[in-house]
Amino acid sequence: MNASNQLFGIKQVLFFLILLAGAMLFPTFFFIIALIMPLPFALYTARYGVRAGVVLGVIMLLVSTILSGLGPLIVLPAALAGVGIAYFVSKKKSPFAIWSYSSLVYLATFLGGLVMLYTVFQFDMDAFYEESLQEALAMSQTVFQSFGEDYIEEQAAVIRSSMAQLRALMPTFLVGLSVLAGLITTWITLRAMKKGGDLIPEPWKPFRQWQVPKSYAIFYLLLSIVMMFTSAESAMAVVFLNVFSVLLILMTVQGFTFIFYFCHHKKYATIVPVLVTIVSLVIPFIALFLVRFLGVFDLVFQLRSRMEAGK
Repeated sequence: MNASNQLFGIKQVLFFLILLAGAMLFPTFFFIIALIMPLPFALYTARYGVRAGVVLGVIMLLVSTILSGLGPLIVLPAALAGVGIAYFVSKKKSPFAIWSYSSLVYLATFLGGLVMLYTVFQFDMDAFYEESLQEALAMSQTVFQSFGEDYIEEQAAVIRSSMAQLRALMPTFLVGLSVLAGLITTWITLRAMKKGGDLIPEPWKPFRQWQVPKSYAIFYLLLSIVMMFTSAESAMAVVFLNVFSVLLILMTVQGFTFIFYFCHHKKYATIVPVLVTIVSLVIPFIALFLVRFLGVFDLVFQLRSRMEAGK
């Protein structure tokens, strides 16, 4: 290994140690720093290979254990994400496959953190939920005191229902947060790897070419029907609600991609689909329903194939 290669490796190790120290010393910025932490592992692995990346990960795990008992919980997902991203880039995998992998790493990290909260720190979710509910009810009572008892009771019922739904949607929130974190990490890391030049990642497809599998639309329609006949109090209702929420987001994204595809196919100005997207987000109750419907319609009836065939 020549001096230039050695210097590159030392730079990546120092970069990671600085990020690790920042994550521990400035917890307010922990989430932002955590999204960047896989980068040095990816660049190191891209230059020296997967085996060297794994060795670096093990060394950093040992170092972090000495610095803090919680250190490995920070280092492990960063090492898994960084080394994994570089490995998949070397295998010429698409950015979407890499994004999926990063999202799964973060999801496993969040779930592992929850398990630790329950088992090691004896965190009581029921007590936390009840305390938050009581605080929200007390605040609403203070704010709406002048509106009368009946109105206060109505607002209390709304708050209880909203809190219960938020609690039920916790799995969806974790999945959504994992997907967002995976996207940010993947985007940052692939851009850096492209500039580094050791491994050149495959390019992202244009947004108009994004498509989810057709089966997702079928699941969405079937689940919409099943939920009509499922008791809101049953355990399956919580499962259905979370799966449906994820499918809801996917169908919305599918609808937006079709709008961009349609405008590109018709050679409309780029600003047109952008304005449609902005307006849809400003008036979501009606517009997003139509966008979702368009996404489902596109998948079920293969609208893009029909347009390309000139039908």
